Amino acid sequence: MFSVDQKRKISEAVQKVLRDTNHPELPEGDISFSLHVDGKESWSWDDIQNNGAVLNPSVNLYNEIVSVDQKLKEKQGDPIEPPVDVYIGQQITTNEHAEVIFQGLDHHMGQITARLQGVTYPGTYYPFPEKIESQGFVLHDRTK
Repeated sequence: MFSVDQKRKISEAVQKVLRDTNHPELPEGDISFSLHVDGKESWSWDDIQNNGAVLNPSVNLYNEIVSVDQKLKEKQGDPIEPPVDVYIGQQITTNEHAEVIFQGLDHHMGQITARLQGVTYPGTYYPFPEKIESQGFVLHDRTK
């Protein structure tokens, strides 16, 4: 859910909050902790530990890309928009300024593609879901 950089910042903030309690039972130096964060979807979650406990952080490329995109938007002064949930039958506008209707996800020979019905440009399109999701959409293979 979070990038490595975001996890490090969260870990530093938690470390500071714990240290600021001045609790006598806390150890000197790095305080060991584990934080579980649930996202709004069942597949969206993350575990964050104190920085000292993570010697070789695992990297989720999608989370890193989202983090970089957020930093660019902040730098450009653009508002950061949360992902938009898209359900079967819903119409969206892609980055190519094309109106399409999401018709579901197709599974064929180990590949997953999104089935989009063109409104602006008639036809059926089958992009990989990552292409659509990289534009700020979360595809749900069900009706709302």
